[in-house]
Amino acid sequence: MGKRALMLDDDQLNEKFASKKQQKYFYAKCGEGKTKEQKKWCKMAKEFSDDTDFDKLPNKVVKESIEYQDMTFNIVNDIINIINRTQGVKGKKEYYLPLEGETYDELDLSLSVELTISRNENVKEEFNVDTYYVPDEDVIEILIELNPDKEPRSYNHLYYYLIEYVRHEIRHGEQDLKGELVDDDNDDETELGYYSKDYEVDAQTSGLNTRSYAQDKSHEDIIHSAVMNTIRRRGLSPEDGKILYDTLIKDMKEKYGDTSLSESKIVSLIKEKEKPRMTKKSLMEYIKNPKKVVKKVIKKDMIKEQYENLEVPEGFTGMDLKFIFKYLETLRKSGLINMFGASPLLKWTKEDMERWLYGQRKDINSLEDEEEINIINLLIDKKQQVRDTLIRVALRKAENSDNYSDSKIQRYFEKAANEALRVFINIR
Repeated sequence: MGKRALMLDDDQLNEKFASKKQQKYFYAKCGEGKTKEQKKWCKMAKEFSDDTDFDKLPNKVVKESIEYQDMTFNIVNDIINIINRTQGVKGKKEYYLPLEGETYDELDLSLSVELTISRNENVKEEFNVDTYYVPDEDVIEILIELNPDKEPRSYNHLYYYLIEYVRHEIRHGEQDLKGELVDDDNDDETELGYYSKDYEVDAQTSGLNTRSYAQDKSHEDIIHSAVMNTIRRRGLSPEDGKILYDTLIKDMKEKYGDTSLSESKIVSLIKEKEKPRMTKKSLMEYIKNPKKVVKKVIKKDMIKEQYENLEVPEGFTGMDLKFIFKYLETLRKSGLINMFGASPLLKWTKEDMERWLYGQRKDINSLEDEEEINIINLLIDKKQQVRDTLIRVALRKAENSDNYSDSKIQRYFEKAANEALRVFINIR
């Protein structure tokens, strides 16, 4: 679902329903409008109705399978992991993923990845990425050409491209599994003709929707950026670009609805109105010394509230998360990696971490700054404990499912790392 900033003032709240199902939910919560809670839902239902064209609403908003989103992030994290480890390596190298196990498995879909990474200082942009789904082999081919002069600052940009492209190809795998990956009757061999095929539009919006979620941008912004990239890289004319944009927007709205408030955001909005964060005393302190109060009252209270209301994933204890969060915070302060790609580091052994730091020229013997040395020592000293914590979580998950196979425990181990990172990023 696309996202945009909430306007908390009553006269500025301007949102619309995403689907008929959501509309019914609002009015069900409104009920007879007698209680204080019901009146709030009724008020919001009316505000939403004022900005909604009900004839254009889909019956319900399609929700992407969480499992396939997990598969996407697992693959992308593995790729970023390899790119980080091989920074400075010249020439073309091929890798077969996953490194542990034969395939990425979710629901009925099993995929492997053939990854090719090359570095070329003559690449005009930060990088070039091409991806392909090979139906007969259940393989995703990913070709990445990097400009070494723009590493590692290009990794953040690359991460979001990979999220979009990998989810796109996974969608082709889903289509193939259902027998839907078949060419239509469109004989137009132009670039627009290809991008307008039903199965390709479906895959594009799946990838773009996941990128919208990861990058926290609206569908409109994400699609506009993608179309401009297609015009630039594929030679699509501006006129055809406009047609493609309209096609993708239409499919996106039919599948996922317009940008709207999720239920969790609505609940947060109600809480915000019931319990404003700043008291009169805090406000007076803010007027006298704004920087100090913002840091003490706003940031501290927000983080405290987030921890108190934290949803602990299955298999974790509060102490598990607290320990891993401290480690992730140390990693964040180090500035060594984009935190969206930090999941693989949680799974590494101490020896893996030491080798990687050496490759980054961040081994203890290469450093002089005392604060940096302390951070690197913490990353190394606590690494095995982090890994052991994730193993314990994986075993608890296996116990809950009564499935102790090696492949399942490995899968739970990887999932635990992704879950911990995702919760950490959400509370930052």
